[in-house]
Amino acid sequence: MKITSANRIYTNKLNNVENQQIKRGNLFSNTMQDTFRTNNFLPVNKPSFTGITRPLDKITINTTQDLISQWQKMKSSVFYEALDDKLFPQNKIIRRENFSYLENLPKKIKEEFVEYFKAETGFPHLKKSSEKIEEEYITQVKNAAAWVSPNVKIVTAGYDPTCSVGLEKAFPGSDLDKAFVVLQNDSVRNSFDVINRFKSHLWFETDQRILSLNNEDTFPEVYTMDGIRYTLKKLDKLFENKFRFSKTSKEHFLNLRQTELEPVRGGQFNTYIAEKLPFEDISKEYAKNFAYFIESVRDGKILLKDEKYYTILQSYIKESPFAQFSNVTQMGAHHRLLSSGQKEIKTKLQMREHLLTDFENMSVDDKFDLIKEIIKSVSKDNENPKFEKYFQNDDNIKERYDRLNRFLLK
Repeated sequence: MKITSANRIYTNKLNNVENQQIKRGNLFSNTMQDTFRTNNFLPVNKPSFTGITRPLDKITINTTQDLISQWQKMKSSVFYEALDDKLFPQNKIIRRENFSYLENLPKKIKEEFVEYFKAETGFPHLKKSSEKIEEEYITQVKNAAAWVSPNVKIVTAGYDPTCSVGLEKAFPGSDLDKAFVVLQNDSVRNSFDVINRFKSHLWFETDQRILSLNNEDTFPEVYTMDGIRYTLKKLDKLFENKFRFSKTSKEHFLNLRQTELEPVRGGQFNTYIAEKLPFEDISKEYAKNFAYFIESVRDGKILLKDEKYYTILQSYIKESPFAQFSNVTQMGAHHRLLSSGQKEIKTKLQMREHLLTDFENMSVDDKFDLIKEIIKSVSKDNENPKFEKYFQNDDNIKERYDRLNRFLLK
């Protein structure tokens, strides 16, 4: 469910978005049929921002307060816009200038800023910084729902518990892997409109210094209850019409959820489904993205839930073959094996286990340099980091999931 461009959203907010209408058929219908019938295929539920990074006003850093003031401005997403680097190569150049306030500073200012950064973020206590990331997410999800309408309720929200935040080893400005939000839309607005408005508020109001949304693969997936119900019915209809899996095959798919870490092998069920797509208004791309979402709801860490609607959502998942057998994330297997000690955490997270002691033993310059790299990593701008061991991924996970995704889309 594509969001309109960030620039357009920002303009709309300035011009009272409440009085503007998006041309998408019968926009303000509450019926599920009208919500989706204007499209040949359900649109992909990905943010589609088209923003150019906004330059940060330059000032001379004469005091620690000057430095703090510049860093505080960097809470806004408009100073990053890393989602659109491929579209606007100048973004990286602008961000390099935006981060220049961190360069060539006297030792006293560095030392005082280090203490301020620690107080604001919880760093280098990574359990504290991870908790602050969760708190920021909870706060902004609540704020976004309230901003859209008092009649929009948060059914649930959460993320992948096997990421750095879930393992309590996250740096400030980390993202939340496979973050999700489910909304109950009791407003007069169409569900597309509710989702777009919700995402725009989340994008503009989240403090990027604490929780980064500048990663297309980890921007929260947002669905409404009616959209989930509609999609599951369509995918289950495909399953019932096109497949005759034996009891043994079904048990095999359920077993993969608990044991298989390799994406292509783990996602066998989804590959079979993809071979029969498109089906009615469900495209391959939409089914792929919905699978990542519904599995996160099924297996993820829950931060928020409305007991009434969450119970209904759980019944949707329990009664749906697609929701039960889908396994593109291998989240359940990763969580079980990590929890039981049968799988090691990433090397960079292992390196962070002794960070508290390591950090206290660093010089002021090194402490500041590490914090500078953390600040730049919000938008993946910490190239050739001095403290590479804390940032470097030691697996080929992106390539492995890209391989699965190619199977799901071919």
